[in-house]
Amino acid sequence: MLSELVLRVRHAVYQSFGEGHIPLSSTIADKLALPLDEVRLAYQRLHETHALVLDPHSKEVRMALPFSAVPTPHRVTSGDRSWFANCA
Repeated sequence: MLSELVLRVRHAVYQSFGEGHIPLSSTIADKLALPLDEVRLAYQRLHETHALVLDPHSKEVRMALPFSAVPTPHRVTSGDRSWFANCA
């Protein structure tokens, strides 16, 4: 079971993607007024439970289905926003 803090971080990740931004841990920490280390631990917990995938080097979010933080051949557009997807 995920803690309330981890769920808040997950929600902020999806909100960031929805707004058209990459959910960097430092940005999420600022947004939620949390220490950066706590956000990074939450990212790791979400990765361990397959709720998102972390980049193996930077430990930043690489994907949170259906969103991709890295360019892919799959692009979805809605209105004036667009996102990279992991598959189409």
